[in-house]
Amino acid sequence: MRADGRTALHHAADNNRVDVFEALHAGGAALDLQTTEWGDTALHLAAHEGHEHFVKLLVDAGADKTIVNTDGETAWDAARKAQVHHASGDGHKTRNAFHQKKTATLELLHVHDGTRRLT
Repeated sequence: MRADGRTALHHAADNNRVDVFEALHAGGAALDLQTTEWGDTALHLAAHEGHEHFVKLLVDAGADKTIVNTDGETAWDAARKAQVHHASGDGHKTRNAFHQKKTATLELLHVHDGTRRLT
């Protein structure tokens, strides 16, 4: 673990390294550790980057979708914030593909507790 609390799982999530996730998960890595700087979990990082498959792996493995970081954001909030931020980028085709990827990621992060957040 680094001084900022980032673990190998945080790095794998940020960089979409599914192979590293699989090895770490098989070894019993903790899924919900938060960084000391921003309080992000691996799920926050994967969601923010739009790594849909990585998000699905984390969720299926039991990662907690309700943890909030220091900004009070869940992974869903982080994904939504990134979607809005990147929607203003250049190139319609790139924006559309990015939007579809982020929307799929947001769907994976819905907390199924009887409520539904607007996307």
